Amino acid sequence: MSDDEPLSLLRTSNSPESGSAEPNPNKRDGGMVVLITLGYLALGSILLVNLVDRPGGIQIFAMVAYTFLIPYIASNRFLNLVPWDRLIRGNVLLGHCLGLVIVYGITTEALAVKPRLPAWFITSGRRPSLFLVCLGGILLALAFCEYHWVMKSKDE
Repeated sequence: MSDDEPLSLLRTSNSPESGSAEPNPNKRDGGMVVLITLGYLALGSILLVNLVDRPGGIQIFAMVAYTFLIPYIASNRFLNLVPWDRLIRGNVLLGHCLGLVIVYGITTEALAVKPRLPAWFITSGRRPSLFLVCLGGILLALAFCEYHWVMKSKDE
């Protein structure tokens, strides 16, 4: 590339122009990423519709969504293969069970406090309510904390 050519921001290290024509074996193609993501969203939607009106249904949905969120984060939004060798170990699974207990506790307490919150915080129009956004943000932050703990943990 000469100095007078424009710099291409879309060029990657595995592109044929950079000299390496072979694809990265740890990366997925875009079509597979879309199919996996749509599958996750479809299963989550079916689960939510079936559990939303049942007692404890929201807590169960939150725990299942939290469990599916860990491989999603670990695989960089399904672009990379999931590092199952790091995710399925004794201490990691024990830590995940502790995370599920925390998720159940947070959602149970949040739903118990919800009737005493102001109407502007819990009402939803076309968008999710601020209550649901805050609850989702807390669970997302907890999932990222667990992911970083998993990736840094040294298990034999």
